[in-house]
Amino acid sequence: MVCQLEKEELKKSKAFYQWKHRIEGLPHFSAFEGIAEVPIWDQYELRNRLFANTKMMDGFRSAQNEKKAHPKRFSDYRSLVESRIGKATIPAYVFRNWQSDDFFAEQLLSGCNAGLIEKCQHIEEELHKNGYDLSEALAKGELYQVNYEILADLSPDIPSPFILLQSDPDDGILIPLAIQLAPSDPVFTPDDAPNDWLLAKMWCRMVDCNIAQMCIHLLFSHMLMDNFNLALHRNFSPSHPIYQLLIPHFKNVIAGNIVAKDVLIGDNGMFNRITKLKDVYLDLGRKAWKTWSVKQKLILPYDLEQRGMDDREALGHYPYRDDGMLIWNAIRNYVKAVVDSYYKEDQQVQQDNELQAWIYETVHQGLKTSDLEDTIQNKKDLIDLLSGVIFNSSAIHSSLNSEMFKTMGFIPNSPLVLRGAYPKEKGKTSLNDLMQALPDMETSELIIDMMAILGHRDLEGFIAKDEDVLGEETLLSTHPKVRMAHARFKDELEAAALSIEKINKERKYPYAAFLPEQITSSASW
Repeated sequence: MVCQLEKEELKKSKAFYQWKHRIEGLPHFSAFEGIAEVPIWDQYELRNRLFANTKMMDGFRSAQNEKKAHPKRFSDYRSLVESRIGKATIPAYVFRNWQSDDFFAEQLLSGCNAGLIEKCQHIEEELHKNGYDLSEALAKGELYQVNYEILADLSPDIPSPFILLQSDPDDGILIPLAIQLAPSDPVFTPDDAPNDWLLAKMWCRMVDCNIAQMCIHLLFSHMLMDNFNLALHRNFSPSHPIYQLLIPHFKNVIAGNIVAKDVLIGDNGMFNRITKLKDVYLDLGRKAWKTWSVKQKLILPYDLEQRGMDDREALGHYPYRDDGMLIWNAIRNYVKAVVDSYYKEDQQVQQDNELQAWIYETVHQGLKTSDLEDTIQNKKDLIDLLSGVIFNSSAIHSSLNSEMFKTMGFIPNSPLVLRGAYPKEKGKTSLNDLMQALPDMETSELIIDMMAILGHRDLEGFIAKDEDVLGEETLLSTHPKVRMAHARFKDELEAAALSIEKINKERKYPYAAFLPEQITSSASW
């Protein structure tokens, strides 16, 4: 009787949750047209009100007819964000240090997009710093790079920078050595005129923020989780242990993605209005989906290994790695205990029809052309996959959101848009050129308001009522071993929090992105 009822409910779910490929070359995104179609238990009232507030702010801005003067000083952007959102919302060290080389490097290690930096294995001759032989540093493994080649050929107005950095052998801190904004263009170094070097860094920050929003936030958080979630509803009965494990980490994901469809990629959305990408942001998403590894984006230890960033002795300071692995290990230990409670051997994994149907449909209906296998053959692969899904829906998504307003709210530090052409010559950048490259006041207001809505963790209602914090999600299973595993999971998260808080006291720039209290259980916003 129970089995028959579950079959009937699953049939209804398959009819209700339909695959819809809205954008060619990208995964399925958003099964429903509007919030009203989403089941009431998977909506969130406060977030909908916040979204409505963004429209109210648009109306307020459009009602102001006077033309606002372009900022004349960098501090004008600080005054703007503090007047709109309040003082002490952005750490003081951002205002003090945004022009410094060490903070520029720090944001590649602990900013919104800290998963792109990699060990440098080879450098072109033109990137050898003038008067300095880098072959010894390369041989010692001291060189690191961030290569934004994914932006190449998208638009003549958008560079595809290459950043070369070196670790200090004494303290492991990274310092930038060179920036080339596009192949065959001049190589900027800290020895150049200060304004030239600063403008080159600003264009790198602009590019980094746009990739973070389109690729890391929208594509590999919201879109990716949407597919696992939809296939979950279509292939698992609610009593299945994998359904009960994952569903708390998909809470409000569907509703959030409907909002994201309008706020981020709609005709009047963020990418069209306040970023440099505008007409090419979908092309960037397609290139990322075609060339980046889903497996690497899901599984943190594998990602670190592939980028050559797993060696703590080679690079002692990498907060994204060190704090992220604390959360990854806690999640994986929990997932392993759940899997071990139900699957005693690999054959049981292979013979679980609902599980195999879930991954097959996820890969072939949703995540087409991805590098994920369409079957799960053993417990280890199952544990890694489930851990990756939970980690990305919770920790990775939250790590980006929690740093977003801190870094992008002060526009000179991380501008989503820069005006004019990127520099192709040295010795011609004035202070006025720097100011004119930054967005005008109206665009800046839009950016600040959107970054506050997306990533200001102290904004009223952000976590308190709408979203569960990791470890505090509703536990559906009644299995004694699962409930014990979840209790241990909460203990591990508490230990991770204590460890992060302790090391943050020693860090020049505290990093709170992986503090469990900052991590929502799902990629709902």
